[in-house]
Amino acid sequence: MPVLALIYALFMAYVAIDSLQGKLERKEPAWYTLLDCIADVIVLGLFVGYWLPPFDGASGLVAVALFVFSLFWFLGCIPYQLRAFEERDFSPEMNRLYKRFVLALGIVLSFPAYWFGGMAAFRSL
Repeated sequence: MPVLALIYALFMAYVAIDSLQGKLERKEPAWYTLLDCIADVIVLGLFVGYWLPPFDGASGLVAVALFVFSLFWFLGCIPYQLRAFEERDFSPEMNRLYKRFVLALGIVLSFPAYWFGGMAAFRSL
């Protein structure tokens, strides 16, 4: 596994743990917290599985189904996560800019995980 991929995987694991901690502190619904955690573990596992094929864990249609679930969960939760930012004490214009920045940053930082995770999932077909 390349060093940059290892650093990225550790970063994504940290983000997933921090996200879980935040959801527990905000007392999000248990089903939402559990599914979000599962989606994070799936994409992280597939990302690592791209670089270390013996550890990909799932193969064939199972890997593709898990990847599609994780991707749709990520995309489907964007509106819910953006609503959480409405609690900020910004002006309406700054709030819109802040939401756009957070959304863009989240997509850019998550892109490598979904790109390589998707390639690992579809490679197993």
